[in-house]
Amino acid sequence: MAGNRLKRAQEMEFTKQGGAVAEADSAHDSSVVWRVVDMPDKGGAGVLATASIAVGACISAESEMNPEEYETRFKFNHSCIPNAHSCADVKGKSTRYVFALRAIEEGEEILISYCPTWWPYAQRHKELKAKFDFECGCEACVEGEARDARERGLAACMTLFDMVPSLMQAKCPREALKMAHTRMDLLLHLKCSVVEVAQAAYDAFQMAAAAGMGKVSRAFVKYSYECRMLALGPHSAETKEAAGLLNAAWSPMPGASLVVPPALLHNICAYCGKNGAKSTCGVCSLAYCDRTCQTTAWADHKKLCKCYKRPS
Repeated sequence: MAGNRLKRAQEMEFTKQGGAVAEADSAHDSSVVWRVVDMPDKGGAGVLATASIAVGACISAESEMNPEEYETRFKFNHSCIPNAHSCADVKGKSTRYVFALRAIEEGEEILISYCPTWWPYAQRHKELKAKFDFECGCEACVEGEARDARERGLAACMTLFDMVPSLMQAKCPREALKMAHTRMDLLLHLKCSVVEVAQAAYDAFQMAAAAGMGKVSRAFVKYSYECRMLALGPHSAETKEAAGLLNAAWSPMPGASLVVPPALLHNICAYCGKNGAKSTCGVCSLAYCDRTCQTTAWADHKKLCKCYKRPS
């Protein structure tokens, strides 16, 4: 019986309403076609794109009020470097969406992540084994030098995440901004989910606002909003929250200091995550090991570096 159900699933082809979401009330007016296929190496069914899908396109939208009618939610396979994201606008009460995080080619499998992508390998491995009873074999989990380098970057992200509250307690919002921005750039380089990049950008926005850096804070909250629109759609609470802050004014932290306690000084490379970086960006002061790391990081780093420039 189970085999017959799987066979029928393999033969099903669906057409969903999709399309890049540009505004909060934009309609999904173009077609995205996909089908369920048998992927024995991954333990069963998976979703294959039978047409190219644009970044930000809504691949699937299903009501959580009628779980018995789900066609797709439980068919997407996992990757620690996903090309799509599954989310709900109001959990348990509304619609479950799947959005494309990047352009997906015809014939490419659509993959979501079952756990936070910025967790280290051991934590992801434990979570996936305990909850879903499988071991991930994606490119982020294959043993070797690439995984070791990625693990170093993820460990640096955790260190940076832990440093920000201490820096804010010490009333050093500019240094906290540097740490939050470094973490955001690392998440981009490590191909973590856009949702996690959006949160890091939101953290940087708060630090910049506390430092009284209005132009910088507006740039970061705008970037967080754009990332959330792409990965969560216009109806999510997180997207609406960021949208409401796009033109907000914030008072700087009273008594903010430029003197950072020595125990809180770190020079973590914004590209590879190594501590003790010697070079710095001349515009935003993010640290890099050397010119090689800085040059390689430029494609992602330039997105927000320019917002630090003062008008000439």
